Amino acid sequence: MPDSASGHNLFIIADDFTGANDAGLQLAKKSAPVKVLFSWDCATQSDEHRVLVINTDSRAVSAEQAAKRVGQAMAAYGKFSDSGYLYKKIDSTLRGNLGAEIEAILTSGYASFAIVAPALPALGRTTVDGCCYINGISLMETEFVSDPKTPVISASIKACLKQQTSLPIAEISLAQLRSGNFIETLNQLIAEQISIVVVDAVAESDLKLIGLSLKHLNTKPLLVGSAGLINQIPFIPNIDTVNGENDKNCTGPALIIAGSMSEITQQQINYVQQRNLADLVDIEVDSLLSSSSDWLIKSYAEQVLTIINQQRHCIVRTAPHPQQRERITDLCHQYQLTRTELGERVSEFFGQLTALILSQIG
Repeated sequence: MPDSASGHNLFIIADDFTGANDAGLQLAKKSAPVKVLFSWDCATQSDEHRVLVINTDSRAVSAEQAAKRVGQAMAAYGKFSDSGYLYKKIDSTLRGNLGAEIEAILTSGYASFAIVAPALPALGRTTVDGCCYINGISLMETEFVSDPKTPVISASIKACLKQQTSLPIAEISLAQLRSGNFIETLNQLIAEQISIVVVDAVAESDLKLIGLSLKHLNTKPLLVGSAGLINQIPFIPNIDTVNGENDKNCTGPALIIAGSMSEITQQQINYVQQRNLADLVDIEVDSLLSSSSDWLIKSYAEQVLTIINQQRHCIVRTAPHPQQRERITDLCHQYQLTRTELGERVSEFFGQLTALILSQIG
């Protein structure tokens, strides 16, 4: 693969919209020209000087569907003969089709070796002995075990990968990472045709060691991680080619659609609410499942538009009460839906609500 100093420097594949934006944001903060795409078909040759982030929306689909969507994204990658690093953005809590998506990229012909480091130390997400911890607590003892759409099955990264791929996997411990022989260890694993290497990390300095090794490897790897590792990739942003687009400032009230029921999302909303920085519109999941969606969408849109017309920021959320997360199983049973189907119903509702609001605004 050609040197990353030419063309766009990163091609990032994320499995959901939040992850795609998160990845793009990390690089936009460094003044890199970033474009987040909803569809791989939207990538054109005119984007060759950008960091491209493609959302395959594949976290909650089957492994087969996820692999197919990532394969299509790789076909878009093939449009750029001078592309730099490939980055597979994954969730730091291992939700999604990790094995299937990594294998789809490695078998595409554009990479043959993957470094997997999902740690995000800034948020307390660390990896020790190949297992994920959140603020020192095993992933399997956290709320992510009961995620409404994609509950995690193991704290072990290797175990999660093996659910969907038979490619050879190796693990590198913290001691090996920090030994001073990390580059030699990686090159040896490449020579042994190990396809996937899981690397421990508990601090930003650990992720930096991974980043510093990249230019010294015998082959350019597929990088797999969260927003943590992405900050350590040695890339050169072509800022002059985007006509100052990153300097545009947005004015006016913001509309935030918070469909996640995670504890972190609720903490963020509470932070905003306590400081009176935005008004809230609460949506009960029960109501959108049991009532006429057209009537509900119009009703909620009117509430949101009233707030925005008062020049106030507005947050629309689905989980005003912590107990709602615990009721997902009951709701699925009551309405005869799988967790994925329930999530899709909520997403569709928010999509229609947002479309109606935007049509009224502009």
